Amino acid sequence: MANLASTTIDGTITEKRGTSSISGTTITVDMSTGNYFEVSLATASGNIVTFNVTNVPSAGQVGTFIIKILQSSTPRTIDWSTIAGTIASGNIKWKVTPTISTARDDIDVYSFTTYDSGATWFGSVIGQEFKSVSIYGNRGVFCGGDYASSGQKYGYVASEMDSDKMDYIAIDTNGNATTFGNLGIARGYLSACSDGQRGVIGGGRVYNDPGTPVESNVIDYITIATLGASTDFGNLTVARQGLTSTSSPTRGIFAGGYVNPSPTYYNTIDYITIITPADAADFGDMIGSSGNDTLTQRASCSDGSRGVLAAGYDGTSVRNYIEYISFDHPSNGTDFGTLTSSFRAAAGTSDGSRGVIAGGTGPPSRNAIDYITIATPGNAGNFGNLTRSHYYISATSNGSRGVFGGGWTDPVSYPPSNSQQWASKTIDYIDIVSTGNALDFGDLTSTRDTLAACSGN
Repeated sequence: MANLASTTIDGTITEKRGTSSISGTTITVDMSTGNYFEVSLATASGNIVTFNVTNVPSAGQVGTFIIKILQSSTPRTIDWSTIAGTIASGNIKWKVTPTISTARDDIDVYSFTTYDSGATWFGSVIGQEFKSVSIYGNRGVFCGGDYASSGQKYGYVASEMDSDKMDYIAIDTNGNATTFGNLGIARGYLSACSDGQRGVIGGGRVYNDPGTPVESNVIDYITIATLGASTDFGNLTVARQGLTSTSSPTRGIFAGGYVNPSPTYYNTIDYITIITPADAADFGDMIGSSGNDTLTQRASCSDGSRGVLAAGYDGTSVRNYIEYISFDHPSNGTDFGTLTSSFRAAAGTSDGSRGVIAGGTGPPSRNAIDYITIATPGNAGNFGNLTRSHYYISATSNGSRGVFGGGWTDPVSYPPSNSQQWASKTIDYIDIVSTGNALDFGDLTSTRDTLAACSGN
């Protein structure tokens, strides 16, 4: 049999993604499945102390693999000078022993090569502190809303509505909100999403005083790191209020909503490319619980690739239905599961893995928080409770802590007192990774509900 003297490859060479896992504080990669691996330290229970490589090449063969390590919101370290396992500290030869990056969402990429079946490994750093694109950041912004005091209900004269107001907080530091700027068009019943830098705010109800409120098709945007007024982005495909919004690192969607006075309810899902101001385009339709539901006042969250839409109201009844979409593939929704109960006007957010849906009304007003694992369709479980029973609230997160701002609670007695505060300026927070009740964070700059929220840096 002749030896191959030369060959020409006309095209690309691809390497196979292999199987890897984290169990507790141990990373394991299987070289029989490929030579490129990815692990997220979000699933580790502590700092990594063991690194195992299975199915190492046999004697006389050279083996090389690349591993990409994604840092979590709770930093985990790898001390390459003391690591145990198949790859052990005494077995790794580095030019300079690296220190793993520990900022949230940092990515480090390493290469390892063995010439003696794993007895010795030569390690090299391909790159460190790459940043994964995020859908959140540590600055939370609360946008618009209405009913700054008792509100336009039950025949009472409303106080100033603050529908053009935007507040902001540092999500990792408890405290009261500070003024961010003003919306270009003041409105409530709106929605917001972000790519971690730009916040995009869509739709809503515009209040004409005197006069009948009208639905808006306006989309505007803010640079979350820079205080100031919003800027025009484009228009939705349909003017509507009571819609919900969530996003991937590049694409935002706006789903559902309704218009008065009919009213008319929509199953519409619009989408935008967040970095490029333009009018929204059709993404698909919500399916709800009957295959083609027109719903408003839904809650939503995202893991960056999958968006989840939950709860809602069809003009007759409230829903416990959950569905999902994949941002990269415009299409109709797909069945996900059910919530713990039926409700509407709740708020959703996530840590990039676990989604939480909080508040809402059946009626009555709820303080419950449901949770799901976004990557795994199934029914929601009970997370805990907000500090108060509210609906028309807003939510966002920094990737680990979720915050819930504003909202409305029904009067405790009828006829209600004109001095009774039905809307809220309260901000609650939770640690999304751990179930439990919410705690008090601080207050918005004014009392209002039907607002929207997003976050970024």
